[in-house]
Amino acid sequence: MVRNGRAIMVYSAKNEQHLAFKTFQPDWKPVDCEGVELMKRPLGTDDATMLGTPQNGWSYASKYRAARKFGR
Repeated sequence: MVRNGRAIMVYSAKNEQHLAFKTFQPDWKPVDCEGVELMKRPLGTDDATMLGTPQNGWSYASKYRAARKFGR
């Protein structure tokens, strides 16, 4: 039994996505987004400040692709 924590169970189901969700604690909710069931997570205070602003600029994958592109 989960008393103070959070539990999310993903299990096999007979639907288009072949999976379904069950949650314990009301802050995370399964929502239907154009036929695809997704988990909606509440935006925390730390997430709101970082949304849309990368901390260290470009990702390593992006830097690697640019280096290979311009190195040719």
